[in-house]
Amino acid sequence: MDEHERELWRCADAVLDELLDLPAAERETRLLGLIADETVRARVRRLLAAHSQPSGPLDLPPPALMLPAAALSGQRLGRWRLHEEIGRGGMAVVYRAVAEDGAEGQVAAVKVLTLGSLAQLGRERFLREQQALLRLRHAYIAALYDAGVSADGTPWLAMEWVDGEPIDRWCSRHGLDAAARVRLLLQVCEALDCSHRNLVVHRDIKPSNVLVDADGRVRVLDFGIARTLDGEQPRTRTQLHALTPEYAAPEQFSAAPPSTAVDVYGAGALLYKLLAGVPPRQGPQQTVVAPSRALRTGIGGQPTAEQRQRLHRLRGDLDTIVIKALAERPEDRYAGVAALAEDLHRWLDKRPIQARPPSLRYRLGRFAARNRWQVAAAAMAVLLLTAGIAGTVWQMRKARVEATRANALAEESQAQLDYLGSLLEVLAPSTEESREIDRAKLLAEATARARAELGARPRVLASVEVSLGLLAEEIGDYARAAELFDSALVRRRRLFGDESAATAEALAASGAARERLKPPQPEEARRRLQAALPVLRRQAPDSPQMIRALGATVDVLANQDRYPEADALLEEGLNLCDDRLAGQDSCAWFWTMAGSYHERLMRPAQAAALYERALQVRRRLQGPHHADTLAVTSRLALVHANAGNLSRGLALLEQVVASQQRIYIRPTQQSLATLQHLSRLLALSGDTERGLVLNDEYLRQMRDLFGADHPDTALGHAERGGLLFTEARFAEAAVAYAESKRAYLATGGEAGAAIAEGNYADALREQGQAQQALPLQLRTLDTMQRLFGRDSPRVAGRLSSLARTEAALGRHAQALAHYDRSIAVHRRHVREQGASASGGAYVAAWRARSLLALGRASEAEAEARRSVALIGAETQPNPRLQGEAFAFLVEAACHNHATDCAALRRKALAELQRPIPGVAKLRLRNALASIDD
Repeated sequence: MDEHERELWRCADAVLDELLDLPAAERETRLLGLIADETVRARVRRLLAAHSQPSGPLDLPPPALMLPAAALSGQRLGRWRLHEEIGRGGMAVVYRAVAEDGAEGQVAAVKVLTLGSLAQLGRERFLREQQALLRLRHAYIAALYDAGVSADGTPWLAMEWVDGEPIDRWCSRHGLDAAARVRLLLQVCEALDCSHRNLVVHRDIKPSNVLVDADGRVRVLDFGIARTLDGEQPRTRTQLHALTPEYAAPEQFSAAPPSTAVDVYGAGALLYKLLAGVPPRQGPQQTVVAPSRALRTGIGGQPTAEQRQRLHRLRGDLDTIVIKALAERPEDRYAGVAALAEDLHRWLDKRPIQARPPSLRYRLGRFAARNRWQVAAAAMAVLLLTAGIAGTVWQMRKARVEATRANALAEESQAQLDYLGSLLEVLAPSTEESREIDRAKLLAEATARARAELGARPRVLASVEVSLGLLAEEIGDYARAAELFDSALVRRRRLFGDESAATAEALAASGAARERLKPPQPEEARRRLQAALPVLRRQAPDSPQMIRALGATVDVLANQDRYPEADALLEEGLNLCDDRLAGQDSCAWFWTMAGSYHERLMRPAQAAALYERALQVRRRLQGPHHADTLAVTSRLALVHANAGNLSRGLALLEQVVASQQRIYIRPTQQSLATLQHLSRLLALSGDTERGLVLNDEYLRQMRDLFGADHPDTALGHAERGGLLFTEARFAEAAVAYAESKRAYLATGGEAGAAIAEGNYADALREQGQAQQALPLQLRTLDTMQRLFGRDSPRVAGRLSSLARTEAALGRHAQALAHYDRSIAVHRRHVREQGASASGGAYVAAWRARSLLALGRASEAEAEARRSVALIGAETQPNPRLQGEAFAFLVEAACHNHATDCAALRRKALAELQRPIPGVAKLRLRNALASIDD
């Protein structure tokens, strides 16, 4: 078959997918509208006939273009056993498949390509491109697991199995409004932006390639047959990818080289479909009209009230954004999907978009749309929303109510409202200031004005200072918050004395702020909070102020490892929220803090239950996108991930990080906590490189915000050590652990310092310094047992580390005793907390090595096999744990002359060629070396 003939078949194949989605009776009419060339039409009809009659006459395309038969079910491609066919199109057949090697039981969607792909690209280029795509990882991208070419020349791709629904159908079924549809499209933009930064263009964004799962998370499919931008230009029009005419960019019909502009068009076309209900064009020559016009045409008669509202939302900026994304010439579109996403965020926030001229009238109109108010109470919300602080409205309103209740002075409430309403004058009629107000400057002006205008009314001024202090905390200006609380405390003491709920409120707020100063003042924080609690118990026992003071004190005590005292106060707060204050925002805050406390003590079941309660209240009172709701979502994501649902946790955290970056101009303790959580989960997923990048950013921002001597900064260094250890960079890990220990000691965190010292000892052992590591391991174990009890999971971790150090010194009998005790604690934790079984299985894999060293080869092999099976049974196995456990299995099985030794050895060699954690590679190399010896 010559090149011309092959091109005819490729053109025919390019439209086959769309025709197969239509009823058979409609295909011929659609074909006549799509293709003018009768020779191409004839080949399309042959492909349709082959699809309809796969076992019929031999009137089929050439073998290189034939569709795979259903008989592939049951066959094996790579490590995947194909099961039932789940999808079929013009360019591929998709099967559900199950892994038989590696993560046995893992389910994937295996796509068997049917274009003459190797004839077009060549085997080496196909495999090279797939290797690049294997590294493409993002929460909104369905991952490519494997790719290869079978012995008979069949190219195939194994992709993540996604249980979802096409995005357009999902939107329709849930009745989403325009804003919700735009938010889903923004997830698609994040995925595409990630791929573009990795030099990959998708080229076929359409509804069937974008699924939404039960959590409302988008998953973009078919990156496995995308194109890489590596400088080598394609030789054909469609390559491995059959374009979809209704969603394809104009240049795709003229064999133009792939570029990111194609995906900008694809994202715009997908958004058009979500908003208007139809694709932007029915063919390459049709003119694109505004989405609102297309929707109005589709409605036909008189629109309903709901339809009129939808049309109103589309007209104007949203129409403009979509039309720019769908511009005929690539250079007239957005410069990238990130620029498109930025304008969509602006539309959601009612800010001026970049796609239209920035006239003064237009920008003022956008400003007015963002800031409507009806009564004096709403003036406070206007102040905050204009500053772009969506996450502080509820806090300010709550602070006003709580201050009024504490003082029992009704006129103070009105006075604060009058004052805050007058602050609208701070918003000068400058468009630039109105569009991007400096929050810190606004706070400074508000504080100065309050003190100038309310100096003669100290009770009112003190309440305003508390409100502004809460606002300062929300935006991360902790020094200003502390100064405002201190000033309010002085005024209230002078007015009411120390035996006043109002004074105690200011004292507790002032104390809590001490933990966030640079450097922090933990002892002074505890002293002030513990002085405020007795007064609040007497004067305001059932108040939100009491709940907040209890929660802040628990947090301070936990940071100082004073757990018995913290437990008593935690119980007191939980009883209040279960009884008289249930459903209030202050209890949602307390439940979030309590969940974090239980996480610290490795009690995931209790933590998850508290987070769920908090999330329910946050969503009801503040909505899903409020800053406080996002903070709870971030914590819950971490619990999900630690319980084995890593993909769900990662997806939630990616969404939270993106939302928080839009809410906060400067980092806050909440936004930094989310960044740290995401770094940790990326490492668990195997993406240690990105985890280290985020950890660097976390540490930089944390040092800027709180300084080098802060518990959260110390935690960042500890996390960095773990990331480096995972990559077998033990010397660098030791440095990070040492810095973590120093920072913890500087802040009085005995537990954190002990854990960091134990991890430092692990790094020493891995560098051949087990003798120096041993006393450090013993000291860490003693500290953990004293602080957390002998049956704590934290103790189990230290026992395992001690055992490995004993084994490194040749003391395998002692090591076995420590392993056994560690495994027993892990198993109890699984039963009682529903924790992942991987931790105990990982310890058992190390135990197998000591059994082998003691000559108990059969026991060692059985233990290793059980460990590998348990870790592999997780929904998403930890790559590091899985890799290390498999290395120990190879070592034990081959030393025991198992029948599958050769197969295990081959698999180990193959694993070394894959992107797995560095420490897993190290264990595999050592295992293979021990066999060869």
